[in-house]
Amino acid sequence: MLPRLHMSLSAQGFGVLRAAQAAMGFVVLSAITVSAWHLWESQVLQQAARPYEAATKRTGDVTGAYIEQARRAGYDLSDQRLKGLEKEIAFTNQMLANRAFSWTQFLTDLEEAVPSQVSIGSVGLSFNKDAVATITLTGSAQTLRDLTALTNDLERHPAFQGVVLSHHQSMPPDFVEPVSAQQTQEAVGFALTVMYRPAQGK
Repeated sequence: MLPRLHMSLSAQGFGVLRAAQAAMGFVVLSAITVSAWHLWESQVLQQAARPYEAATKRTGDVTGAYIEQARRAGYDLSDQRLKGLEKEIAFTNQMLANRAFSWTQFLTDLEEAVPSQVSIGSVGLSFNKDAVATITLTGSAQTLRDLTALTNDLERHPAFQGVVLSHHQSMPPDFVEPVSAQQTQEAVGFALTVMYRPAQGK
C-alpha cells in the first residue's frame, strides 16, 4: 500500500491577505460614502444660500442707486462725510441743549446747594454728547470744613451728581472776596466740576 501525501497548493498567508483586502475595500467604500454625503450637503447649503446672496445683491444695488441719486442731487454720502456728519449732529444736539438750558433754574438749584460760608467766583457750562450739563465752579470757602460741606450738599441735591474737586489751596483773605465780615483767617480757594440735571417737574 502506497503512503498518501497531502500538500497545500495555497500560498502561506493567503487568508490574511484576503482579509486585508476586504478591510481596505470597506475603508474605500466608507470614504466614498462620506465624500458623497459631504457633496450632497454642500449642494443643499448652496441652494439655501442662494436667496440670501440674491437679497444681498439687491440691497447693494439699491444702496448704490440711492448713493448715485443723492450724488446727482448734490448730497455727499461718502464715508468721510458721514463721519463728519456725526460730529455735526453732536454739535447740534449740544446747541439745542444749550438753548433749552434754564439759567434761572440752575441758579436757584445752586443757591439751594451752596452753604452760606462759601463764595462762588465763576461758573462754567459745557454739554456732553448726551446733552448732560457739566458745571465747573471756582470760588472760596471760609474753612476746609465749609468746602467739605459744599461737596456734600451738592451730592445730596437731586439736581447735582458726580462732584469732582479739582484742587483747593489756602488763600489769604486779601485775595478773595470775604464771605462774612468776621472772616480774618485764610480762606480755601477751590475748583470743582459737577454734573447737572434739573429735577423733572420742578
